[in-house]
This record gives sequence, C-alpha cells and structure tokens, in this order.
Amino acid sequence: MHSFLDKTTIEIIDKHSEYLGEVLIVLPSRRAIVFMRECFKSQLNTPSWMPEFISIEDFVFKYAELQSADPLDLQLVLYQVHKNIEGKNAENIDDFLSWATVMLHDFNEIDLNLTDANELYGFLNEVRAIEQWNLEGEISEGQKNYLKFWKKLNHYYLEFSQHLLSKKNAYQGLAYRMLAENINAQIHKFYAYNAIYFVGFNALNKAEECIIHALKEKQKAVTLWDADHYYLDNPLQEAGHFLRKHFKSIESPKWINNKLSSHEKKVSIFGIEGNIAQVKWIAQLLKEISTRENDNKRIAVVLADENLLVPLLESIPEEISSVNVTMGYPLLHTSTYQCFEVYLNFFEEFETTEENETKTSSRVIPLKKVLNFLHSNLQHFVETDKKKRFIQILDSFRKKQKYFLDDSDLKSIQQCIGFPLFAPKNPLDLFNHLLQLISLFKGEEHTTIEVASIEVMEAQLRKLLRSIEKNQFEFNWKIIPRLFKQLFSGTSIPFVGEPLEGIQIMGILESRVLDFDHLIMAGINEGILPTSKSQNSFIPYDVKRKFDLPVHLEKDAVFAYHFYRLLQHPEEIALLYNNSQDGFSNGERSRFIEQLIEELPLNNNKIKLSVQQVKSPSKSFQIESTSIKQNSQTKSNYISLFQRGLSPSAINGFLNCKLDFYYNYLLRLSQDELIDEQISDNVLGTIVHNALEELYQPFVGKFIDRAAIASIRKQKNFALINAFKGEINVVPKHGQQRLVMEVAEMLIDRMVQIDAHQAYTKHPIKIVALERSCTTEILVNIDGNIKKIYLKGKIDRIEQINDQLRITDYKSGFVDQKELANYSRENLLQGKNSIALQMLIYQYVASKELANNNISTGIYSLRNPGNSILLLNPDIEIDIVDIISKIVNEMLDEDLQFEHSTSSLFCKWC
Repeated sequence: MHSFLDKTTIEIIDKHSEYLGEVLIVLPSRRAIVFMRECFKSQLNTPSWMPEFISIEDFVFKYAELQSADPLDLQLVLYQVHKNIEGKNAENIDDFLSWATVMLHDFNEIDLNLTDANELYGFLNEVRAIEQWNLEGEISEGQKNYLKFWKKLNHYYLEFSQHLLSKKNAYQGLAYRMLAENINAQIHKFYAYNAIYFVGFNALNKAEECIIHALKEKQKAVTLWDADHYYLDNPLQEAGHFLRKHFKSIESPKWINNKLSSHEKKVSIFGIEGNIAQVKWIAQLLKEISTRENDNKRIAVVLADENLLVPLLESIPEEISSVNVTMGYPLLHTSTYQCFEVYLNFFEEFETTEENETKTSSRVIPLKKVLNFLHSNLQHFVETDKKKRFIQILDSFRKKQKYFLDDSDLKSIQQCIGFPLFAPKNPLDLFNHLLQLISLFKGEEHTTIEVASIEVMEAQLRKLLRSIEKNQFEFNWKIIPRLFKQLFSGTSIPFVGEPLEGIQIMGILESRVLDFDHLIMAGINEGILPTSKSQNSFIPYDVKRKFDLPVHLEKDAVFAYHFYRLLQHPEEIALLYNNSQDGFSNGERSRFIEQLIEELPLNNNKIKLSVQQVKSPSKSFQIESTSIKQNSQTKSNYISLFQRGLSPSAINGFLNCKLDFYYNYLLRLSQDELIDEQISDNVLGTIVHNALEELYQPFVGKFIDRAAIASIRKQKNFALINAFKGEINVVPKHGQQRLVMEVAEMLIDRMVQIDAHQAYTKHPIKIVALERSCTTEILVNIDGNIKKIYLKGKIDRIEQINDQLRITDYKSGFVDQKELANYSRENLLQGKNSIALQMLIYQYVASKELANNNISTGIYSLRNPGNSILLLNPDIEIDIVDIISKIVNEMLDEDLQFEHSTSSLFCKWC
C-alpha cells in the first residue's frame, strides 16, 4: 500500500521526469524532507537530478530575504522599544519579561493572518475604554494608566517591526507578512522553477494562502493534500475544518482517501494508570510487534505527551536494536543542566546593601543548597588529597546543626574545591563562573547524552551572553534565573543516528505527512490532545473572532486533523491514555478517543475496535517488613539503657513503635537531622525553648511580676535572635524562614502573655528552676527478681504558685485538653496518652529529687487559645511505678518482636 509521500513522488516524477531539477517541493517540516527525498531515491530508476526540497518556514524567510531572529533577542529588542515608548515610566526588565512573550505571541498571530494591526488595536482600545467608562464621574488615575497601555499597543507593534526590518531580521509572522504583501513584486524569483509543489499542508494561515494563491495565478504552484472522506465530507468533523475551506478557495483536491471508512484496521484503546505504566505497556507492544514485523521503520510511537519520552527511552526492549528519535532529548533532564540549576539557586539568596555609598554583598546560603551542588559533582571539584578535609568540614556543619552558611563557611569550602561559591559584584560575571564549570565537566567521562548537553549548554550560554552585551542592559540577580529558564526550557539535544532506520519515536507535529503500518500513540488525554483552552493573549476571544484570528476552536481542529490523518494508513493501531486521577491528571481520555469509539465502527464494519482498562499493581505505600527478635544482645543493651536512665521520650518511643525504639535507644544509632533550609517543627520548638530559657533565666528564684514582664518583653527580640543564631547559624530576614521567625515570636508572646495575665489578675508566679534535669531510681520486679532502674527527665520549668510547686512543659504545638483530663491506666500502657505519661513521670522524678509530694503538673501549650495552663487531672489515681514496671517487663519479654507499628507516622528509622 502506497503512502502519501509515495503517491506524491510518483505524481511528480510522472509529470516532470525530464526536468525534476527544476521542481521545488515545499513541505510542512524539515523532518518530512528526509522521508520525501528517500521516496525519490527509491522511485527513480534512471540517473536524474533531484527536485529541490525546502520547509515552508525556510521558504518564507528565504524569499522574504530576512533572517530569523533569536527568541531571546526579540524580547530584548522589545524591551528597548518599551523603554523608548514609556520613558521614565518603563518597567524594569524582570517585570517586563513577565508579559513580553504574550505581546510577541499576539504580534506573530496578527502578521500570520495579515490582520491590520492599527485597526485591531484601535478597536481593542475602544473596547477597553467602554469597559472602564463610568457614568457617575471621571475614571481613576489607575484606570487612565490602564487605558494608556492599550492605546500604545499599536505603537509597540510598529516600532518593534520597523526596528527588526531595518536590521533585516524578523519573527515568523513578520517574515510571512512581508513575503505575502510583496509576493507579486517577488514573483520573478520563482520563474527558475518549472513547478512549485506544496505538499501535505492542512491549516494554512492567511499569509500562506496569499502566497500560494499568487503562485497559482502564475501557473507555478501545485497543492497536494492528504485527506480522507471520513472527516472531510462530514461538516461536524473538526479534523476537516481547514481542508473544506481551502478546497473552496484554492482548488479541488488531487486525490482523497477512503481508508478510515473502508479498510480493515485493528484499533486497541488502553486506559493505563500513570505515565510509567504507559511506557512499560508501549515496550511490551513494541516487543510483540517487532517479532512479527521485518521492517521496524514501518512502526511509529507518537507521543502526544512529550513527558513520556525520557521514561520511554529507558524502557525500550533489548530485542529492539534500532530506534530513531525525532523529538530531541530535553536539556532540562540532563545532569549537566541540573547541576547548573542548583548552582544558580545559590544566588537567589544574594542580597545587596548600600553602605557608605559602596555596594557590598552579604548573604547566607542554606547548607542544603551547597550539599545538593557538591555531593553530586564532588568528583569535578575536589582533588583527592583535599577530599578528607572537605568531608571533615561538612561533618562539622552537620554536628553543629548549621543549617545556613555564612561567608567564612563558604570560604573554607571554596579553598577545598577551588571553585567560586561567592556571587560576583557584577551579575554578568556569573557567566564566567558557569563557563568555568563547563570546562570542569569537559575533563570528565560522560555518556553520549551528557557530552552533547555540555556542548549545547556552552553554545547557549555564549549566545545569551552575546545577546545581553549586544543590547547593553543592566541586569540584576533576580533576572538571571528567569533568562536562563527561558533560554533552556525549550532547548533539546538532537539525537544522532540514521533517521530512516528503526522504530520511529516522535511527537504529533513531527508526524506530519508520514505514514506507518503500525502506530502506537500515547498520552492521549483531554487537555493534552487537544491542548487546554488557556489563552496566552492580550486580545480577548470576541475581538479575535471579529478580526478572524484563530482561537481554541481552530487549534483543536489542527490537532484533530493530525490525529485522524495518522489513523488513515496503519493496519494496527494502539491508543494509550492515562486513566489515573492522581496528581495533576484527571484521568479523562481525549474527546478524539470518545469520537472514535462512538462513530468509527458505525462508518466501517471492518474496524475491530476494543477498549481495555489495564490494571496496574497497587501503588499504595508499603513499609518493608522488618522484624528483629529479642535476644541476649538486646537484653544487654537494655541494662545499659536502664543505667543511663529511662526518659519519657524513650518509653513513649517504645509504646509507639518498637522497631524505631530498637534503633534509637538500644543500638543508639546516630542519625543526622535532615539538612534543610526549611525550619522543621522540632527545630522551631528548640528555638522557642532556648529563647524562653534566656528570657526567664535572670528571674530564677524571683516572682514574674509586672516589672519582670516589662523586662522580658524588652529583651524578647534579642533572645529570639540569639536562639536562631545558636540553632541554625542565621537570623532569617526573608522568605519562609522569616515567617517561621514570626511564628516563634508569636509563641514566645503567648508564653509571656500567660505570665502577664497571672501577674496582673492573680498571684505572680515564682520561677524555681529552668531546664532542670532530674533522676531517680525505682525497683522493678522482673521474672521474680527485683531490679533497680533509673528514671530521668529534663523539666522545662519548675514554678511555685502560692505554696505549691508546679512542674511545667512548653509545647509549641497544639495540645488537646482531653489528653490531660481523661487519661487512664489502659491508655497509658497502650501509648494513647503520651503527654499525660510524660508529665506523670516528670511529677514522680521531681517529687523524689525535691523531696516534695505536693507537686502539680501542667502544659503551656503555646498554640492553644486562652491565657491559662493546661493542668494534669490530679483526681485520677495512677501508680506510675506500676505503669513503668509493666512497660519494662514488656521490653524484656522473651517473645518480643521489634516491628514497625503501622499507626506510627513519625519514625526515624522504619
């Protein structure tokens, strides 16, 4: 069965065999040229000149005699126009770039469709003026400025396009407009060709229509269309929208297929849960098809969702030796780019201050950002003889719990790695750092992909630097990451290989004019194919409709054509979509699939269509089962623990999860805290505790009266700053850390407010002790033998109110009063009243050490509303020694299994 390109080749050879070298063939993409040229090689039986091949975009730029401008250059030129028009009211470049791409997109669509920009923007300005019109009086100053912007849009368009044309540069739409509007004056350039074929087009814009129409009038142009009666004859089928219109205005089609309505096809539709499962299913299908198909180049995998490419490449079966990828490997997925991204993240923390009219840089960097950069790339930087010192430095940061590094810390690291970790005074000097980083990468062994990514990164960096220098703008640290993201986000690494061999993997647009015998299409979800209806434009829907600019309906029609055209030729088709409703996916298959299911079998009784929901293994998280049996070593470890002292946290740890208790308290494995610039709850609690200790320490042995409250409030900020410096080595000034500091300040204010309420309305509290460590021994009957063990606890605050001592504990989280009011022996033994158990142990060890049985206990919950302490219910009779004895006997049970408790959510080791 001949493909569309085969038929096209035969048609052209039959008509122009004697002067093929004088034929120009214009195709939708450069990719199509490779396959078109191959068709001619296979069809030509005698030596002959080949036709000339060119993509439509190259054709337009060539005959418009313009150079395609770089997207980044376009934004920078537009910024210069913005400054010229707005003068002193111009925005800084960072704010400008947030909407520049929208304006460029509008300019491009206006030109592609030969719309009168002056008329459109004039109309749009009137629309906005009507929207802001106020019957009751004058509009506000803000509304006036708003209207001024819309009035200036045509000025932006004119000055921008004129500037580009003066340099012989253009964006896509401008080049199309220039050629279309001047096609009659340029027509002599095409006399060298006997015929110009426009092959395989669908949604021609107005500029393309104008160009083709002018060439047809001179008997130069021939259009060959790839269409099927199935969607062409039915006006309700959006896939035929553009072709029906073109056939009325340009010419009747050369030939129309009837494959979708008459040929035998096996269409299998698979709903599969998740992207990874989709690519695994593709791999299985490829393995099956390739075993019975001799010519793998007749097999295509078309990815509607291009995020499937990377996992697919990692899942290709070993049996398939040859694969050709036309999409390009995303640069953002390479380790080279990820290293650059982490390095650039350093400079988000950069701050500039004015001191004595001289700019100086001061900053602190989260340790996590340094580790992310250095751990994965350590081999690039640290010489072997310095690695030991480097590791020692990092270990010292961990042990000191230094979450943030200052200049002196960075200097010590920099001396080891010999690579700059300091922000240069001029942001543009950062390019030298990045180029130095590339030179380090070049000296290492890499995969083929990484070698290519290094080359692409270097080329893109130098291009960006040239653009910045050429446009002579001042840049700050804020704009650099945005420029890099814009530069690299759309960059891909082309795969090197034989384009005509092996299974073809491509995106939707790369598939234009190509036909295959076996088709696998994946990622066919609503919002992906067709794309979502988001409008990235300053021009509203109704104005676009008035001026005949494309809206989402036309865009949907374009993708509908690509989808149905791909289905025309293959005998075997597999369509995959993600039916998962997790994350950002709603599990909705594309409307194109729904149309196929409902309509195709009614129009073709030879279609074998099946729909299958593929069940994936359960994705629920399962903790790996680990069980450790009680043994002589664990019992020996218990003896050491009992001598050191059982704390409330150890006892509650045992009751919550025995496996986590085993690692923490029996093996005493040290586990570094997660190094993170985000301050965790336990670190916040420590900061609050330390600040409160500093604030109240001068008043140990004294009453917290009004004078004390005033003094404490005066010193609060100093104590809070000291607590942050002592715990994380930095005083937060911005971002989430600053919010955490404000939370810490709020919690401290709550504690002071509780004491102030007591001092102003009741009797002042006397501070007896702060952070008091207490230890006592108890005797426990273990298998008939009396054993001595120690209990210990560190009490946040011992206070005296009236004549009674009170043991108190600060809690930076919310505490339910019910836990202190309604505890029971059964719940204590089951670990359901952990706070009550903690306070009972504190009460017991304090009463023994202080020789005072008249002690109450309570919690200062700094998140709870109200100005009072949460007291432990003293009316519940609990023999705490009996409780501890029961727990200790359970700890030493011969049949004990140390296993993870599924109800425990905060294990460190499980």
